[in-house]
Amino acid sequence: MPVTQLLSLPLLEICHADYTVGHKKILDDLSFSIKEGEIHAMIGTNGLLILSHLYSNMLSCSF
Repeated sequence: MPVTQLLSLPLLEICHADYTVGHKKILDDLSFSIKEGEIHAMIGTNGLLILSHLYSNMLSCSF
């Protein structure tokens, strides 16, 4: 893969994520990506908890 293509790949990409607490659906089909040089914010405690939960689930997946 050429270097220019590698540089355009996202540093983080979440696709079609759902998040449920108990019987309450908090997220439904969340998708976003973060590329180098972009600035994003996860606002509040819930944003951080959801992002860390999605990330920990991603680490436990086998590709």
